[in-house]
Amino acid sequence: MKKVRTFYVYSPVTPKSYLEDLSTAFSQFGKVVSCKQSARDNLITLVELKSSQRQAIRCVKELNEVPYKGESLRIRFAEWEEEDGEEFRRSRLVEFRKYPVDSVVPPEIRQKRLEGDGEGTAAAASTSAPEVPIGVLPPSSSLGGFGATDSRALNSLLMTLQQQQAKARQTLAEMGQQQTSEPGPSPSPMPGPAPKKLTSDPYDLKSVEGKVRNIRR
Repeated sequence: MKKVRTFYVYSPVTPKSYLEDLSTAFSQFGKVVSCKQSARDNLITLVELKSSQRQAIRCVKELNEVPYKGESLRIRFAEWEEEDGEEFRRSRLVEFRKYPVDSVVPPEIRQKRLEGDGEGTAAAASTSAPEVPIGVLPPSSSLGGFGATDSRALNSLLMTLQQQQAKARQTLAEMGQQQTSEPGPSPSPMPGPAPKKLTSDPYDLKSVEGKVRNIRR
């Protein structure tokens, strides 16, 4: 009985004609339904093949480690396929002699990828870490065991800034007190002749000068 099965394929070289060449190779063992790069892993190609179980097993047997552009292909069933099960493979050791059990991607390539991901993750963490403003301490939970030294240094810097601010406020207060205690300049006199000083009471009349015009008795 024929049905559609999914295969994982790995090739160290992927020229422009890679997918077409792969489809041609798989078409010898059934009808190729699809042949495309995996969305989860760009090193893996997914091939869907409609064939009988005998054809599918022969496909894995004959295409595994077949030379391609100076390298070798690696092919295995998807993990959900019956033919990928351990018991099934044990019953057909000859056909699965070259079968990549752990992964279709070679171990050395997976190791390099892990090392590369580790370096990339560390670099991304160092470049994306937010800068802590002066005087602002990060939460203690984010410091961990490596934050103790940085926390003490930031606390010391914050105390120094606070002391400097207190000294500046005290200096400004002293300058304000000096300005209020010093006498200001006396007002300038108004222009014009100086007023005469009064030597006696202006309402104390001692004599009157004038002419008498009429005297009524």
